[in-house]
Amino acid sequence: MTRALPSPAPTAPGCKLQRRLEEQGRGDDNTRGSRGLRLRRCPHRPGPRLDRGVARGRRRRAGVESAGAAARYAAATLAAGDPDGEIAATVAQAYCSDLAVKAAEEAIQLHAGIGMTWEHPLHLYLKRAKADQIAFGTGGDHRARLSHLVELPGPR
Repeated sequence: MTRALPSPAPTAPGCKLQRRLEEQGRGDDNTRGSRGLRLRRCPHRPGPRLDRGVARGRRRRAGVESAGAAARYAAATLAAGDPDGEIAATVAQAYCSDLAVKAAEEAIQLHAGIGMTWEHPLHLYLKRAKADQIAFGTGGDHRARLSHLVELPGPR
């Protein structure tokens, strides 16, 4: 059978810090209920907004994983000397070009003002994505090239 160890008396000189920590802990426990009441009464609860944010993050993550898969497939077909390698590379370029800019723009919107400051690197990702579009072509350029490669009428 175990017995509880005696705790120092709350008036002992070495217990000042312990008393303060206990008081803070009780205060935190006491305010939890009032925070919940405030959230329940608030007409614009964060729950639905958080759900939309999570869904947006999941879509963006799925898009990034798809872009990675397209890029890996294009690299594998080009390395193997497959005749469809050029088509796979063009598909990957069209998809990745648009997705990189969209992901960077959404990340800046998500992080609000801090995303465009020098203290946070998000603006660098957007800058790189836009520069890559200028250097390597936009998604529309690559889709026009793809339509030519597969002998379809190009976009108008």
